[in-house]
Amino acid sequence: MRIRHKLDKRAELGDVVRDGEKTYVVINIIKAHVFVDANGEISAIYDCLCQRYRSENLSEEFVTTQTELPYGRGEWDEIADVGNIIYDTETGIYVSIERIAGIRFEGETMYVTYEFSPVPEWSDYEMDEAVLKYRHRFMHLVRHDEKRTQEQKPSY
Repeated sequence: MRIRHKLDKRAELGDVVRDGEKTYVVINIIKAHVFVDANGEISAIYDCLCQRYRSENLSEEFVTTQTELPYGRGEWDEIADVGNIIYDTETGIYVSIERIAGIRFEGETMYVTYEFSPVPEWSDYEMDEAVLKYRHRFMHLVRHDEKRTQEQKPSY
């Protein structure tokens, strides 16, 4: 998810993002882009990995795995770097490239063997804590003035 903030607003793990009726929690900040808009205002855009609140934890079903991917001559500069987080369309989860275990060539095709792990999703407890913290930002306790409260009580 791409999130835009002014520079005076902090971005951190556990931030809650609302998208329509859906609630997401930031579980990883992948990249930051700082830019100046047409008005000269400086802003930042964060590419974040967000987990949908109350969604099923798919990552716990997977373990660290290796796979070999082919790259043609025009794709050699597109190999993933160690530490990259990518979406695995086959499993429907995000994975982190842990290491490049090998590279070999057959003619002009480069074969890269990646070792990758599922990005761990947050537990229900961690998600509940983040959403509760977010909600507390909007709730404010008001102290009752005792004298005023007593004056307003009906007498029976």
